Amino acid sequence: MVIVISVGICLVLLGAQIFLRSFVYTYRKEIAYGTVLVLAGTLLFQTFLQYNTWKVGGLGEFLLPPHNSIGYFLIYVFFRIWAPYIISFLFGVMLVVAMKWGNRKKEGVLFFDDEYTIGFVAMVSVGYPTLIPFILVFLFSYTSILLFQRKQERFSSYFLWLPVALCAILLSEYIFEGTDMWALLSI
Repeated sequence: MVIVISVGICLVLLGAQIFLRSFVYTYRKEIAYGTVLVLAGTLLFQTFLQYNTWKVGGLGEFLLPPHNSIGYFLIYVFFRIWAPYIISFLFGVMLVVAMKWGNRKKEGVLFFDDEYTIGFVAMVSVGYPTLIPFILVFLFSYTSILLFQRKQERFSSYFLWLPVALCAILLSEYIFEGTDMWALLSI
């Protein structure tokens, strides 16, 4: 369910980025906060569904109070549901800090002002371990474009963040999901 929401966020923001760029620029902070709130709400709903699934019956009800402490459920939910997106949130914050630092160092020529938001939303939406293919595909795509670029002008990654995020989500969901490597990377 979180993957559907993440893909939806990326598609809506990509559409706004292409057709309503001034909207994205004007409301960039609200877009970042809204993305975090929507994902947090989705994760909270998934936590609620997990609790109710265990509570209904079967062996799961013995993992909840009064048979067991609520601590087991909270630890389970934290690592299975919340941690992948907390990790990607932290990486997103580090990305924004690094982008702002690099942009300040190069006097504002590396990134557009609303590109911080787009990079942050892309990174937060993918979650962990999808974050790893996201970074690799982004670096590969950016490097390939720079290598095969005909003109020696500056290339902006402005329109690269969200398509790469969508590509990484689809790769992780349909190709990597059942592999041993993915099982090792998962929390």
